[in-house]
Amino acid sequence: MSPYDHQTGSEPTSTYAVFVTAANLLLASVLIVGGALSGSLALIAEAIHNISDVVAVGIALLASQIARQRPSEHLAYDYDRAEGIAALVKCTALIVIGLLLLYQGGNRLLEPPAVNGWFVLALGCTALAVELLTARLAYLMTISRSKARSQSKQAFSIPLVSAIVAVGGALIVIYDWQLADPLITILIASYILWISIGEIRGVVRNLALGSPTDIDTTAVIRRIQAVEGVASVHHAHFWQSSENKPALDAHIVVETSDWLLAEAIRDRVESVLILRFGIEHSTLELETADREFGAQNLYGQ
Repeated sequence: MSPYDHQTGSEPTSTYAVFVTAANLLLASVLIVGGALSGSLALIAEAIHNISDVVAVGIALLASQIARQRPSEHLAYDYDRAEGIAALVKCTALIVIGLLLLYQGGNRLLEPPAVNGWFVLALGCTALAVELLTARLAYLMTISRSKARSQSKQAFSIPLVSAIVAVGGALIVIYDWQLADPLITILIASYILWISIGEIRGVVRNLALGSPTDIDTTAVIRRIQAVEGVASVHHAHFWQSSENKPALDAHIVVETSDWLLAEAIRDRVESVLILRFGIEHSTLELETADREFGAQNLYGQ
């Protein structure tokens, strides 16, 4: 039975969430112990990779619960930014850890320690099997939420990292090539940094009230100006409370002779925003051309 009910659109069952989390935490613990016993920094780097998987899915699931809370006197725009704040903390921590791994891996390139290749090979294959299983389960868990689905793909769709660790173990066993371990550590650290830096850009943009990246703001303005009764648009602010909730605040200028139709014009603009661009939250201030507020700045104050 699928953990997601396609008819009701219900949230993923806690059983699957607990299983995926427990499996990855257990795997990370085994990798850390294995890394300490075998002298492999690559296994420890892979453990950090798995822990970041757990955190990514945990953030998506926790945020879906927090976002259900109703707006309050102190948080009038609800709790949608909880996910962004948690993701910012996670990405910052992973960037620091990635840099430390990169530094340690570089040091080991100069003086590679002896590594037990059989440990690395066995644990790399184990990690690969677990990640293939959890990748499938994570996709099923998060299929109801597009944001969570994209996070689960990012977090669980790259078992290639474990495969590379296993290959490194095989190279040590067969050829006694000790440089394989620090090289793979540097590769994993670089991957962690690449993912984290890429994600943190979007998180910071969201928290800084940047305009949605998937909306052509110029096209939106042009379409509003084409609405019957609209003379011009200015002081337009595009932002988003979360990645999937774009919003717009704008001043809409109408001709003085059309002022009695102002509410109808507002309704037409709001319909265009919702149906054409998916902007369901809009604050539109209507004014007449002869009492237009402020300068004619399309964006800004």
